[in-house]
Amino acid sequence: MPPRLGDLDLRGILYVSREHAPLITPEDRLSSEAAEILVAILQNPDMAASMRERLSRIPRPEITIIMDRVLERAGREQSWGTPPILDACIAVAAADPTQGKRLAAFLRERPSAQITPSLIPKMADEPWASDLIEAWRNADVSPQVKRAITVRKKDGHLQV
Repeated sequence: MPPRLGDLDLRGILYVSREHAPLITPEDRLSSEAAEILVAILQNPDMAASMRERLSRIPRPEITIIMDRVLERAGREQSWGTPPILDACIAVAAADPTQGKRLAAFLRERPSAQITPSLIPKMADEPWASDLIEAWRNADVSPQVKRAITVRKKDGHLQV
């Protein structure tokens, strides 16, 4: 009984990635509702804003776990303009102010070369963003980012 598939490349068929199928383990300690939300926002982060109401009903310990997983995925980004995962981060931060502080700390740790001007208007109105934007205004970010901060401040969208 020779292997009939021995000469076929099955990598495309057998490929399973955390990018496409997030693994939720028992260690995540999530309710079925929280696990469903996590899968949805990891698979379609640009649709996370529509999950804000559901996220606001999730208990704080589960929101923390969700943010852990979202930030883990966000850590793979190499350029911080408006990647889709940012929408997921903002949605989780809107559900719990503590998560907003975590997101601000996460973004503050990004290398200044990764911060792009388009990030500023995306997050300028978020309550957790003002201290972060002020830090960037005084940091070694590109002149274009500093210009975006100045423009948003002049428009009255920032209280920095």
